[in-house]
Amino acid sequence: LAANRQFFNWCVAKELIATNPFMVVKLPKKTNSSTQRRRWKAIELKKLFSSHAYSEQGEQFDWITKLQMHQGCHPSEACQLRIKDITLGHTPCIHFSDDAENQHLKNAASNRVVPIHQKLLQSRFLDYVEQRKQQGAIQLFDLVPRGDDLDWSKDYRDVFGDVLDACHFKAGQRPTAYSFRHTFVDELQKAGIEEHVVAQIIGHKHNTMTYGHYAKQLSPEELVDAVNSFQLS
Repeated sequence: LAANRQFFNWCVAKELIATNPFMVVKLPKKTNSSTQRRRWKAIELKKLFSSHAYSEQGEQFDWITKLQMHQGCHPSEACQLRIKDITLGHTPCIHFSDDAENQHLKNAASNRVVPIHQKLLQSRFLDYVEQRKQQGAIQLFDLVPRGDDLDWSKDYRDVFGDVLDACHFKAGQRPTAYSFRHTFVDELQKAGIEEHVVAQIIGHKHNTMTYGHYAKQLSPEELVDAVNSFQLS
């Protein structure tokens, strides 16, 4: 719009036209991308994870948080996982899907299979999965969808906000649960991971013609190094 307005101003100045039709069109407001994409700093993560407010929330809360941080997934994607969404084998993976009733994803690209980060494996995440399986559970976590949009993460996010308050992170100026995803993407970018690889891992559609239209999806084995390039803890 700005370029069109400038061109037609030139036309008016040269008396090629009487008025600039773009003068009545409002230009979109600039947004502060740094505010939109508030990420976690290493010192903030240390403060969060070392706090009593965090540790007293228990094992499930911890796994949900660590899944977001190390897999780059949305809070709702982590909270709605079923036991069967965790696949074992040579490359243990998480299937982010909407196969079950009340499971939701943003779009088709969000349905993806991603290798489990080595940090989660080293922290015995698969032992937790097996424990839930032995208990006869279907869901990986004891959560239910809430609200008109049936959001699985509502209870978790409410508690997470309380934890941030207890840690004296100032509302409106602090990273949130959604910020783990931004942090994951930022760290992969710093590690030099190609955009189409990051897009597949986090469930974004790649919009370029070459990778978005012609390229095949990478296998989970081909994504392992990219996922593990995230090194914050």
